[in-house]
Amino acid sequence: MHAVVEHAVDEIIDGLDAAWDANIAKGAVSAGEAGLRVRLAHCGVSRADLAALSTAFLEERRAQAKRVLGPSPYNDAEVQFLFLPIPGSVAAVYPLRDSFAVVVSLGLVEALRLCSIAGRLQSALERIEHSAKVESALGEERFRYVCQLFKRMCAFINASAVLCHLDGGKVPNFASRLDAATRHRADVLLEAGLMFVLLHELGHVRYRRALLERGVNADDVQWEFTVPENLDERKTEELFADRFALDAVSHNFRLTLTHASCLLLQLYTCVDTLQHRNKREHPLSVNRLQAMQSYAGVAQGYDVGQTALNAAIKFGERLWKDSAAGSAKTGLDALKRFVGAHSQFDWRPISDALLILDARQEGDDARAGNHA
Repeated sequence: MHAVVEHAVDEIIDGLDAAWDANIAKGAVSAGEAGLRVRLAHCGVSRADLAALSTAFLEERRAQAKRVLGPSPYNDAEVQFLFLPIPGSVAAVYPLRDSFAVVVSLGLVEALRLCSIAGRLQSALERIEHSAKVESALGEERFRYVCQLFKRMCAFINASAVLCHLDGGKVPNFASRLDAATRHRADVLLEAGLMFVLLHELGHVRYRRALLERGVNADDVQWEFTVPENLDERKTEELFADRFALDAVSHNFRLTLTHASCLLLQLYTCVDTLQHRNKREHPLSVNRLQAMQSYAGVAQGYDVGQTALNAAIKFGERLWKDSAAGSAKTGLDALKRFVGAHSQFDWRPISDALLILDARQEGDDARAGNHA
């Protein structure tokens, strides 16, 4: 994969606009009603700007992925990469005359960033709730308030991610409100999430080539699902792309990558249930997670990832059952009201608790080292 060349930008953008209308492009698209060209015009970027941004984005992802994917990550000479600095989520593959184009938008990255922060805060909350030392430092009443505030903030961030994905709304800058250690952990999870996105899109390319070369036999793979679901060719392609992503990493990293995929797939679960989609081109996100978890297997010493995956699968199963029963209570308007009501909330007690947690952890680590 290489960054788009300047003279190919127009072909890809025009082709994607037409392809989505004709149901040709593969991927997650929620760029809003306006076409890509209109949105890019509002951003004021030139073809040269897009080529430069695409180069910078891809090189940064390569640098971050080398430790996992080797010295030449995403190395496919026949695939061009285009980064779109627009709101709204775009992650798609489009067939060109003699190659393919992978397209990712800034809106998708920002939605994933919000999800990664929420994921790390949820993990921190689980540690805090079982920390007698943090409770002692805060006091019983303050401790209970902070735990409830953590849950409210996670809900707020996840709701903001859904709105960011759907209509490119304003993205709250949560990262600036967190301590350095939590920001770093969120950034690590975000990079793994972006790795999954890029590998998944390259999986679409591989599937297309396999169709052209010899066809793909869907009966070759048995999928494990949580919610009963019938597969068609398009859903099978999505599952193929998920497995391609897992096959691209070492066996020991598969569960980590599946954990990172939760960022995207939990978001899709919420979006699909909000929009009450009857005809879906993607398999249920909870089934994609279940299939990947079964394929990845169990990794030693990865309890946090296992816990997060199990929670995501249970969440997706419950959400889809509620939706099927007509008991889903949160619509898009209600979500917007919830986000608006919390946009000026005072989240500083969460930062204070995180600093206490990290200080306690550092102290415990130092004492453990002294006794070793």
